[in-house]
Amino acid sequence: MKRFSSRTKQGMISAYFFAVTLYILSFCTVMLVNERRKAAAFANLVTAKEAFAEEAIVISSIRCSLLQQEEVSGGAVYGISWQAETQGQMIYVQIHGTYEASMEIVYDPESGEIQDYVSIREVELTE
Repeated sequence: MKRFSSRTKQGMISAYFFAVTLYILSFCTVMLVNERRKAAAFANLVTAKEAFAEEAIVISSIRCSLLQQEEVSGGAVYGISWQAETQGQMIYVQIHGTYEASMEIVYDPESGEIQDYVSIREVELTE
């Protein structure tokens, strides 16, 4: 049995093969992790888009009520129920749909126009 040394070339091919195999495995692992993260990001984007669509439906309903100078208290639209409480220039909304959310809407009581809103969603994201 001969030993590997700097003088002999035995064992060089297996060491080279091992290094190439490690490189290929590392590359494949990085690519798979990258694809998994892309899929999770896409799933989170779809979830955020669905939650935003629910919020848009509620905001449209509130905007309609404000423009008609009706009291904003809550309702159910397209299977999404919501409850609202008005305090001064703020409307606090709880949305109960596919995704739970709470919103703070700033509006102008004179014109009935919505100036700004902030939503807090209770959505679980994919990692």
